[in-house]
Amino acid sequence: MHPIKKIAKSEKENFLHGFYSGNTCADLNPQPMSRFRLSPFLCFWRIDEGTVVFNSLKRTFFLGDSSLFKILSLGNDFLYKLNPEVFYRLFYLGLILHEKDDSQLRQYNLLRENGIFFKNDIKVMYLLMNHTCNLRCSYCVFNPNPPETFANPSMTFDTAKKSVELFSRLVKGDGGAEIIFYGGEPLLSWPVIEETVRYLRASPHLFGGKSPEIEVFTNATLINDVMADFFVKFALHPVISIDGDADIHNLHRTDINGCGSFEAVFTACNLLKAKGIVFSIGCTVGRHNSKNIERVLAFFKNNFPGSPIRFYAVKGLSGENSYELSGRELFDVYREIEKNAPDLSTPLTDSAGMFSENRCSWFACDGFRNQIAVMPSGIVGPCVNLAEDLQFYWGSLADVDIEERINCSAETKKLMHLSPFYRTECFSCPAISFCGGACFHSAFVKRGDISSLDGHKCDEMREIVKYIVVREALK
Repeated sequence: MHPIKKIAKSEKENFLHGFYSGNTCADLNPQPMSRFRLSPFLCFWRIDEGTVVFNSLKRTFFLGDSSLFKILSLGNDFLYKLNPEVFYRLFYLGLILHEKDDSQLRQYNLLRENGIFFKNDIKVMYLLMNHTCNLRCSYCVFNPNPPETFANPSMTFDTAKKSVELFSRLVKGDGGAEIIFYGGEPLLSWPVIEETVRYLRASPHLFGGKSPEIEVFTNATLINDVMADFFVKFALHPVISIDGDADIHNLHRTDINGCGSFEAVFTACNLLKAKGIVFSIGCTVGRHNSKNIERVLAFFKNNFPGSPIRFYAVKGLSGENSYELSGRELFDVYREIEKNAPDLSTPLTDSAGMFSENRCSWFACDGFRNQIAVMPSGIVGPCVNLAEDLQFYWGSLADVDIEERINCSAETKKLMHLSPFYRTECFSCPAISFCGGACFHSAFVKRGDISSLDGHKCDEMREIVKYIVVREALK
């Protein structure tokens, strides 16, 4: 995709013959150039080294001089001003098209038509164990003291068991299923987790003989020897929230008395390591630690060298959040992570991988078609946040047609069409092949509609794609 293959001289000369001679198309006759136009998926940026031109659908690119930016800005009527060699290369890469060439639009429409036939492929289930937490993190978007309107603030084993059985009917028989215990703080519901896990491990037949992977998202402050031994025995994978070293972590992740939680978390991590348990680190990135991300990475490297690290951006899920970073600021954080720890997964490194492998992203989140989330009350939806607020959900475990609703309801079809390939406002965006539609819950909170754009993510992905393309063009 990236290198321009050697173009045969005769091939180029045959193409150029009759259109122009000399230095520009105007040296012969500009009239034939009216037969050509810019690709509808064309993007271009001015940089210090010249002009980078990019086709967001085909993911081809070209580096030209600074004059190219002005000519392209003037539009189709000024293509005759292009240097012959530049014109041919732009044409060869699909950045300029013949006026009758609709192949890229047909490719785009084919992608849209194929997407219509996407069906839910459920692989992940979130069990929201409770709406409570023993910490009071300053940037947290969840209410640690749920209102009385929540009928069941904690999940019962009966609800968890019915959720597992529903999940087993939705999962295809090729394995790869995963169950995630979530909260709140899920370990506050330890007896239910324990009973549910025992039921799962005793019932592999529910999943074709292969029991699902199990993760527990936790702040780790409640982990003890009994829990750690249980993790070992039943192969549970903890994902532990840590935002950096003690000073960074304790400033914002405090208990109900305002005391930092770092010591309890670090003690729990050492206990898990002593038991031979591999755990992941979940680092929340926001205004509270973004300026010290190099220091955060050094802390993780020195203390948890064998632990996978996941990054989660603070979002204003309950409205404005003073800790939420702008799209540009998040991009700067991801670039710093790539610089210091290039093996870690971020939207930047993930997009760079898609670019190098010529892949596109249909959906940014498993909630679009790959997961279900079950609330303590038994409400089922694609997203923990939206289902919790009863803003977007399929129904209840008690509904006899809940499987049908998950697979082919109007809500499911609406989710499928949140991909950028179905949004008219995304048509000319350079990130259309990489974005995947961003977070529909974040869009709902900010604009009141899951079909709206998540503006922060739009800015972030535009910066990421520009950075990747420019970097490749300058190689």
